[in-house]
Amino acid sequence: MSDELLRAWEKKSGERQKLYQNYLHRADKNTVLKALPDLNAEAFEKMRAAPCSFLGEDNYCTIYDVRPSDCERFPYTEDDFLLKRQPMALKNSTFCPITYYIIEKLMAAAK
Repeated sequence: MSDELLRAWEKKSGERQKLYQNYLHRADKNTVLKALPDLNAEAFEKMRAAPCSFLGEDNYCTIYDVRPSDCERFPYTEDDFLLKRQPMALKNSTFCPITYYIIEKLMAAAK
């Protein structure tokens, strides 16, 4: 399912923004927070080449020592950011495959 989930993710994310918004608005905080560490690790294993322009050929940050503080936490999927900052999480899902993947997996698990 993972490979299929990521196929045309940009288009799917754009089409599913309202669905994501509804899910995040009513999601159980404890369930989401419990699932995030594993989903975050799973997503990072599949999407090492996007979306950062500073990611080198070896999948390592080329500006690591001088990266902005926001880069350290991006895409903010290790904590309750998805729930507390929903508008930003929704926006991130349109250009960050990791955020898209995690929201899709959370919604699938909630069914």
